[in-house]
Amino acid sequence: MSQTRGFSLIELMVAVVIVAILATVALPSFRQYSVRTNRVVAKTVLSQISQQQEAWFGDRKTYASRLSLLGYPADALYIDSSGEMHTGTTTTSIYRVSLAGVGTGAFSRCSTNATASTRFSWVLIAEPQNSQVAGDFVCGTLCLYSTGQRGATSPVDADQMYKQCWAK
Repeated sequence: MSQTRGFSLIELMVAVVIVAILATVALPSFRQYSVRTNRVVAKTVLSQISQQQEAWFGDRKTYASRLSLLGYPADALYIDSSGEMHTGTTTTSIYRVSLAGVGTGAFSRCSTNATASTRFSWVLIAEPQNSQVAGDFVCGTLCLYSTGQRGATSPVDADQMYKQCWAK
């Protein structure tokens, strides 16, 4: 007669507890990694649009006032985690990218000294959308100004903001 031996209930419960502990440690790290990766996608899009603005300026000696003038399908673009741009928001949208000019309310959104200086001409704004809103509480909205100044609506000081939000 052969005896079949399986797992006891205690052994099974110990395995479940170990898996649960590993999941509680790994899941927040994965979420933060995902948020940082999405932030890199947004910074890449902002840099690309900034380069197009400079090319526009080189040709016309003035900056474009709308994204549609730079060849984009809309003046507010929604990007997903792959960097693909859409004209409307979707469930996969991670940032809404827009262009603001001098004197608009959005212009000084990320920098307190942006309104004081006339050397600024435009700002690109990337506002978090969907899951990125709750996940990216460290940086919030990202801004890239015409002078190359970078900003964010983060609650931390400027030096820390740069290290956490804009450093590679």
